[in-house]
Amino acid sequence: MPTERILVTGATGFLGRALVETLLGNQPLYTIGRSPLKKPGIIHATLELENRSETLACIKEIKPTQVYHLSGLSKVSNSISVPDYFASNTLQTQNLVEGLSATSGRVKVLLASSVHVYGNQTGVISEESNIRPQSPYAFSKFLSEECLKIFSRTSDRFKAVTVRLSTCFGPGQTSGFVASDFARKVKEAKLNNLKQITTGPLSPYRQFMDFRDVATAFKLIMEQKQSVPFEIYNLASPKKTTIRNLLSELLVLANIHVAIESKDAGDNSFQGLDIPATKFHSQWPDFSFRPLRETLSEIWEHTLKTPS
Repeated sequence: MPTERILVTGATGFLGRALVETLLGNQPLYTIGRSPLKKPGIIHATLELENRSETLACIKEIKPTQVYHLSGLSKVSNSISVPDYFASNTLQTQNLVEGLSATSGRVKVLLASSVHVYGNQTGVISEESNIRPQSPYAFSKFLSEECLKIFSRTSDRFKAVTVRLSTCFGPGQTSGFVASDFARKVKEAKLNNLKQITTGPLSPYRQFMDFRDVATAFKLIMEQKQSVPFEIYNLASPKKTTIRNLLSELLVLANIHVAIESKDAGDNSFQGLDIPATKFHSQWPDFSFRPLRETLSEIWEHTLKTPS
């Protein structure tokens, strides 16, 4: 059996780092990221996928047979412009598939997409549910999926799979994400003996997934034999947690009591979805996500050790 030539884009990002650790082994592992990455067992290229000519040249040199496409802008905020989301998500994907189209041989691509493409809906969400992107972020992810779908239909050599992710979290996540932002606020309150924390809306809920579990799920999906050109999986943990409960859990870990002031600045209108991820779990029934409290505990300990 020929050796796979595996490429990970966004390898220096939050989820990318976990995936690189999961994939490291005997096969060649190629990575692309905005920042340098020196790690035994990988061949890294520092570039931005928005740069078409550099991306095409890099793909031509690597000639990957598997691509985990994680690169892009994942922070959801109304302060980020439509052009920024388009460049960071859709344009990157288009440049990637254009580069892959110019290579020879088979190739399978996994796109890390988002459940945000469904928008705010009631009822159970499956892969067949209507797409209703309601934010620039969600729309850029939808367009990225369309780039990949068109690519998969151009040749029998190509297979593509989109994984629509619920919220990923874990230790080391940057600011701009709910769990990491809350942990920093709780740390500030504890260190400075504050009596109140101000947050955004607390009623929305998420199905939080540890980023290391997501990396493992990606590997399972890519190793699965795929008969159709284009496949979609929803990925979410079974537990639905409100933003309020997430904050409460962190306050318990910090062993502090503070008043909570909730203000809606309108930065993220996504309320949450009921995503059982039945398709994924039917194929991998033994797969499980680590408990919320376990990951939150690691986030809290990491935040305590990180200089403010």
